[in-house]
Amino acid sequence: MVLKFHYIKNKNNIFQSCEVNEKYKFISFYLHNPIDCKKFLKFAKKALEENLKKDISGEAVAAEVDIEENKIIMYDIDTYFDGDEPDELLEIKKEDLIYILDRWIKFLEKPIIDENYEEIFEMEDPVVKVLKE
Repeated sequence: MVLKFHYIKNKNNIFQSCEVNEKYKFISFYLHNPIDCKKFLKFAKKALEENLKKDISGEAVAAEVDIEENKIIMYDIDTYFDGDEPDELLEIKKEDLIYILDRWIKFLEKPIIDENYEEIFEMEDPVVKVLKE
């Protein structure tokens, strides 16, 4: 999986963005969580690092922590609230999500000096399971 952190210019504003293959969309959706983003992401990272039994779901993505298997299961949060089984899941190792969160938080905290600046890095592919077609 390749992740690309970069900036998007919209009129007079510049926003941070994370690009990832559509197959891994839940990671991008999770990182773009709109509720006080940095505060939420720092909370999620700490909860994962310290094995706290906290809900780290975002606004668009449900994120269930499987402590025994050391992984995070992500899926569309609307499915979660509807009580339905998800059509698709993304499973990522806990340490991989912690690493991504750490890099993303640092990217968000950097002053924007060059709007063309980007960070690109590769990681092991998470598992994507399509449960319903």
